[in-house]
Amino acid sequence: MAETLEEDLEPLHPRLTRTLRGHEAAEQRLLESYLSGRMHHAWILGGPAGIGKATLAYRFATFVLANPDPASLPVPPQSLDVDADNLVARRIVAQAHPDLLLVTPAWDQRNKRFKTEITVAEARQASNFFARTAGEGGWRVCIVDPAARMNANAANALLKILEEPPERALFLLIADAPGRLLRTIRSRCLRLDLKPLEEDATAEVLQDLAVRDPSLDVSNAAQIAALAGGSPGRAVQIVRDGGYKRFEEFLAIARALPTLNPKACLKLAQQLAARNAAQEFLQFCDLLLSWLPEHIAKAARSGTSQPEVRHPGAWAEAYDEINRSLRQVNALNLDKQAAILSVLDLLAHAAAEPAPSPSSTASTL
Repeated sequence: MAETLEEDLEPLHPRLTRTLRGHEAAEQRLLESYLSGRMHHAWILGGPAGIGKATLAYRFATFVLANPDPASLPVPPQSLDVDADNLVARRIVAQAHPDLLLVTPAWDQRNKRFKTEITVAEARQASNFFARTAGEGGWRVCIVDPAARMNANAANALLKILEEPPERALFLLIADAPGRLLRTIRSRCLRLDLKPLEEDATAEVLQDLAVRDPSLDVSNAAQIAALAGGSPGRAVQIVRDGGYKRFEEFLAIARALPTLNPKACLKLAQQLAARNAAQEFLQFCDLLLSWLPEHIAKAARSGTSQPEVRHPGAWAEAYDEINRSLRQVNALNLDKQAAILSVLDLLAHAAAEPAPSPSSTASTL
C-alpha cells in the first residue's frame, strides 16, 4: 500500500493510543538505549504503512519527556508505558507540550487537504524549536512524519540540525520507505525497522480502535485482519472505504468456483461500476490483488484451499492477467463492469484447470 499521511483525525490518532501490540522488541531497544544514558540522538522508525510506527514514536516521546533523567528512576521500567493521568501524557494528548514538535505536511486550506510533501517552511520549524531552551528544562523531541515526504530543501534544512544536534535533542523520523531518505540523513540516524503484525494482533488492534471509534464495524475483524497484511491502519481503511463489503460478496462467489452464479456476478460487477463507487472499486482491486497471491501460496503449501486451487500455475497465470487488466482499467478509465466479469471468468477457468499429473510435474523439474 502506498505511503499515507497520518492525518490528525480523532479519536484514532497515534498520540491518543495507550497500548502498542506486536512491537515489544522494538520498544525494548529504545528503552534500553535511553536507560543506558548513551542514547543516539536520531532514529528512523521504518516499516510498512499503518503498522504502529507513529504510535511507537509518541510512546517513546512521552516516556522521555516524562522521565527526563533516566538515572533518577528508582526502578528500571520494563516498558515505555506512562500513566494516562501523567501531566506530560495529558499535554501531549492535547498537543500542548512545549518540548514536542511534529513536523508534517502543512494543511492546504484552499484544497482542504494535507499537502503532498514537507517543505522547507515546515522543516525550519525544527530549527526554531531547537534554537530555544527546553520549556521544561529536559529533553526536546521532534517527530518527522512521514519523513520520506520531505522535499530536497526540507531534507537539507533538517540535515543541518542532525549534523550538529543540541544537547538532549531527540529526532524520530517515521518512514514507510527509509531508502527514499537522503543518504546523508540515513547515515546520521540509527534505523529501527518494525515488521507487520500477525493476523491475531492486527485483529486485536482493530477491536481496540473500535472501542474508541464505535463507527468502525469490526464484526469481521479476523477476516479483515487477514486482508490487511499486518497493518491495523490498512484494516481501518478497509472498514471505512467500504470495499470490504463488496469483497465479501466476491469471496462468496469464489467459494463456488469453478461454477459461477450469473446473477451474483452481475450484481457485484454493477455495484463496483456504479458512479458513486470509485473508492470501493479501487479498494476492491487492492484487496483482490493482495488476496490472490497469498491464496495461491497457501494452496501450494497445504494442498487444500477454498476455493480449491488444483493447478497453482493456472491461478498464477490468471493473477498476472487480472493484475494487468485492472491496472489498465484504473489508468485508462475503461469499463469497470466488464473488467469485473472478466476477472470472475478468468478465475473460473483457473479453478476448472485439472491438477498437473505427477509425470508432467517431474518433467519440468
